[in-house]
Amino acid sequence: KVEKPETQSLQSSGPNLPHKKLQDPSQRHKLNVKTRPDAYEAELHAKTLVLSQLLGRDRSELEVFASPPEHFRCRASFDVKHDLSMGDVSYVMFDGKKPVRIEHFPMADRLICQLMPVLLGVLRQEEALRQKLFQVQFHTTLRGESVVSLLYRSPYARAARRQRQECRQQGKECDDEDVAQLEGMFGAQWQEAAHRAREALHGASIVGHSRGEKCVVG
Repeated sequence: KVEKPETQSLQSSGPNLPHKKLQDPSQRHKLNVKTRPDAYEAELHAKTLVLSQLLGRDRSELEVFASPPEHFRCRASFDVKHDLSMGDVSYVMFDGKKPVRIEHFPMADRLICQLMPVLLGVLRQEEALRQKLFQVQFHTTLRGESVVSLLYRSPYARAARRQRQECRQQGKECDDEDVAQLEGMFGAQWQEAAHRAREALHGASIVGHSRGEKCVVG
């Protein structure tokens, strides 16, 4: 009688790590958006000292390039929290599952910090931009250019495109009012509001995204 050798299960083939839900909460990375400009030089010195020891070289042999202690990121993303009863919106980041409201983000480029409160003011006034918005992304360049991306949850314009195509195939003229209702967020109302937002944001390009589709203004 030939017996098959026992095979080791996949579960026991690797290290016995605790399940994510059972890991010590104290080991979880905590959200911290604050900077420490006063401590930057000391922290940089400590890190270069550790590196020199790892490399077995004198610290004076290392060439160190310091970065700005604040406003060093040219990209920032924030989730958007809606207060439907007040028509209000705010930026949030998550500490685990807990949303934390972000009023100021000193890690971001100075231009991003200037645009953040302006965009909130625009969103509070423009329902066409605010509806179903779940995330905002800021991008800037060293030349002072900026792009603001608005991300939406629901797909749009599929029914409108289908109706236009059917009208063209049948040689008919589409009802502009019906098509405008089908276009949803990225229709004429959204684009008009995006142009107003662009003016308020000092010429920043506005890009709307929704499930494989986008609309660029500016």
